[in-house]
Amino acid sequence: MFLKSKFPFRKELFGGIAYDSLSENYIYLNQSIFELLKLLDQHEVVLSAIESFPKKIQEAIKYAEEKGLVQLSTKQQFRKTEEPLSTDVLSAPTYLEIYPLFTCNELCSFCYVGYHIENAKGEKLTHEKIGDLAEIIHKNGIFNVTILGGEPFLYQSLDDLLIALKEKDLDVAISTNGTVFNTHYLDVIKEYKIKFNIALHSHQERTHNTITRHVNGFKRTIQTIQEAKKRGITPHITTVIHPTTIDTILDTVHFIHALEIPSMTLSYPTPSEYTRIHQSTVAINVYENIFRKAFNFGRELGIMIQGNCHYNFLFREYESGF
Repeated sequence: MFLKSKFPFRKELFGGIAYDSLSENYIYLNQSIFELLKLLDQHEVVLSAIESFPKKIQEAIKYAEEKGLVQLSTKQQFRKTEEPLSTDVLSAPTYLEIYPLFTCNELCSFCYVGYHIENAKGEKLTHEKIGDLAEIIHKNGIFNVTILGGEPFLYQSLDDLLIALKEKDLDVAISTNGTVFNTHYLDVIKEYKIKFNIALHSHQERTHNTITRHVNGFKRTIQTIQEAKKRGITPHITTVIHPTTIDTILDTVHFIHALEIPSMTLSYPTPSEYTRIHQSTVAINVYENIFRKAFNFGRELGIMIQGNCHYNFLFREYESGF
């Protein structure tokens, strides 16, 4: 049996951090624990040999075991690394958004990249650059990657991008409007355990389609949700608050619960110039009130509601670690 690090980790200015992709929690490491994990990551440490180690190393191993930072493996190489964790300071983020293209089949009035969408000229991440991009992300100690757009399901190399990122041991998510039906991409999402987010902005078909300016958007989004669930994929739903949905958001929460989806995000519409011009802004105090009502209602139904805005730190709901 071999002792190995359980989670991806990286060097930081005051020690390091490890990332548990299941709970989405960061674990802060002091210098000695970081060095221990690095040792276990780069060398084969047989369990029976630990007794011969210096006492301080044995104590560090015991502490790491108590914190769930290490695990036993029957394989000699649990996780291959090529010094991706060698950054000495905060030289890169832990989270990265990738926009492989800005082409979209919707024109959501609240879109914070709306002008990019309307003026898209077909630029996209070329297939040849996918491998290099995944390698750069990996070597800089980034843990989380989210694929956005545009509509990422319109990106013809999406499957290769997702696979390349997962093969670098990254925690990958994708956010789609759900209107582009592609069973192959869903199969890849299922096989590689990609976190899957779908945008649904109202339980009312007409309201959703008006906001997104897509005539058949609602029906296609529901179709993708249902197809994902058939494949054993549990989608996460994101609903952006809009002036026309302020009074009906609890009905939307109930609708999503009826679809047997366990979690959703209520997002504050970024007050960009595009959003303001299209009269899709909502005052922060209005959003705060809506979020709190939805949060409590969701708790009654058993659906987890989270907020998404620049002022999350002001919400008491987050004090419990939610």
